[in-house]
Amino acid sequence: MSKKSKTNTNTLIGLSQIENIDRHGSANAEFLKGLRGFDHESGVKLDRGLRDIAGYKVNENYRDQNIKQQAGFSAEIASVSHRNAENIVNGNPARASRTEDFSQFGKNHPVIDIVETLNGNVLEGSSEQMKFVTDYNDLLKKIARGDGNGGRSDLSRYMEVDRLSLPSEQVEAARETCRQQAASLRSQADSLEKQGKTELAAKHRQDAENYEQLEGKITDSGLTTDEAIFYREHPNLATVIDIASYSHKAGLQGAKFGAAIGGSISLVSNALAVASGDKDLSEALVSTAGDTAKAAGVGYATAFVGSALKGTMQQSSTDAVRALSKTALPSLVVSSVLALGGIVTSYAQGEINEIELLSQVGQTTSGMISSSMFATIGQVAIPIPILGGIIGGMVGSTMSGLFCQSLSQSLAEAKQSKERLRLVEQQTLAAIQLNTAYSAKIRSIFEQKSDQFSSLSSDLFLQEHSPDMEIFFASATRFSDALGATMPFHTMNDFDDFMDSNTTFKF
Repeated sequence: MSKKSKTNTNTLIGLSQIENIDRHGSANAEFLKGLRGFDHESGVKLDRGLRDIAGYKVNENYRDQNIKQQAGFSAEIASVSHRNAENIVNGNPARASRTEDFSQFGKNHPVIDIVETLNGNVLEGSSEQMKFVTDYNDLLKKIARGDGNGGRSDLSRYMEVDRLSLPSEQVEAARETCRQQAASLRSQADSLEKQGKTELAAKHRQDAENYEQLEGKITDSGLTTDEAIFYREHPNLATVIDIASYSHKAGLQGAKFGAAIGGSISLVSNALAVASGDKDLSEALVSTAGDTAKAAGVGYATAFVGSALKGTMQQSSTDAVRALSKTALPSLVVSSVLALGGIVTSYAQGEINEIELLSQVGQTTSGMISSSMFATIGQVAIPIPILGGIIGGMVGSTMSGLFCQSLSQSLAEAKQSKERLRLVEQQTLAAIQLNTAYSAKIRSIFEQKSDQFSSLSSDLFLQEHSPDMEIFFASATRFSDALGATMPFHTMNDFDDFMDSNTTFKF
């Protein structure tokens, strides 16, 4: 496959990722909102963010107790972020919200922690109380049976909510407790009734009914106690992991699209080569397999990088950057680097001259810019996911290519003065240095064995919530080494030392 064909294929793969990147990028933006406690898109300040909670004071005499209590607040924020991210990816318009971020509930609502909304209206059956406590048996007792005096320890008011969310590791055991208590209370009520203690028997039956109702209300918060504590103690790292996780999901979908597009194009071109006698069948099959694998890699990288970039841009404090997040720019970052890197490499190796360099750079950049614009128009005109964007992108790329070719022809025909030639050399020198580095970086990634990359990435995401952070850092280091990158932190102590310092984190 020629360099021009590869560029066109990579651009097409990038354009095919617009909808995928848009969904996963918007999902990633939810984690940044939860981290900062501020939504830059709407300009709304939330009651608190993960960073705010991480700064709460801790009494060293009751450190574990304080951390666990504060982790409950972190769990609410993290749970809301995850639910909204998942709804965005799945196309569900409903959104979760903490009641403290919803004006009609006020500060610290006594019963409800989280609700679901649609178009600003609270959905029926969505009220939720979240409890992260060590002794869930005592919690259930205080809810189902109260304390008899209506005091602070009487949590019977929680019977009003639709859902009682608990840490993941407690859910099944708590439901079993409800079943056992309900059965025991009903048995006791029968005995009391035989003794003529009808009033007390009625109270036991009511408590049994409360336990049965409570069993149906218990739901999984989606977080374990250890994970909630991790969000409390390491909000920045936890957010990075969340964004990486959803970017990875986008990358897996992107790899499928990339393989389908690149494989289809390669199959057709190699079939023509076999028919014309330029290749034999075995060569064509090997070439098609290789092109398909590379296209899958481009698709993964495009979606992974694009969705992470999209989420960051979408929650930028700068209006212009947020506006760019709504274009196809995040989808074309990787393909642009690959295309421009290849062109500059050709120039550095003496394969093309200065005029050809400008011509190819002009055609590539203008093609991608107009492809992005027409892809947006095409998606509106043809509201079918991916198809409209691809068709629009192809139209834009073709039109800009013809326009740029005309300008390039005029440039080639014009006499170039020595002053102009020196200016061209100066302008391209900086691009050569920068893009050569980018090209080498990207190329080294895709030349790795796919099975090795898959194994390392799978291991990393399996360890992302490991209670043993040294195992996680070891996995992350192996993953970064495979990508040719250097981890800024190799152990949990390194990370803690950095967080305690005043050093600015640099990517």
